Amino acid sequence: MKLSLREKFIVFGGLALVLAAAFWALVYDPVTAKVSLLDKKLDYERKRYAQLSALSKKMTGLNAALKVAEKRVDRGDNFSILSHLEVLANSQGLKAHIVQMKPKAGQNTRHFKESVVEIKMEKVTLPQMVGYLHEVENGREPLRIKDLRIKPRFDNPDLLDANVDIASYQLSR
Repeated sequence: MKLSLREKFIVFGGLALVLAAAFWALVYDPVTAKVSLLDKKLDYERKRYAQLSALSKKMTGLNAALKVAEKRVDRGDNFSILSHLEVLANSQGLKAHIVQMKPKAGQNTRHFKESVVEIKMEKVTLPQMVGYLHEVENGREPLRIKDLRIKPRFDNPDLLDANVDIASYQLSR
């Protein structure tokens, strides 16, 4: 059986189309889909790596901050928060205005032990109070004001009554 030139073009053209379609369906499309999927996975993993790197840097910074805090808090067992607060009050001229100083239960964590003192003051001026609180927060010892309640007096609005909870921290041993 002899095919004419026109029939040969049709047969070879059809064969070429079938081969091209088979190549497209069996090779090119799966390979490009796999490459696209791998590109997406690569982008995702790069983002995860960037996040992990950022978390690692943050963790390093937090560990350094924890070591600084531990060094600042590690002052030995001879520190008394009551006597320290009394000395601060004396330096600010508040000793006569302190009505009550009493220890309260604090929270303990894995790293730190908290000691809280409640101070009740009466007839204090605002500058005295601000100076005292500034010394507490910014002094050498790591103290923190946990709670502060201030109200003006009825008999003299220039004077204040205050309740202050001040916390001190020690390393748990």
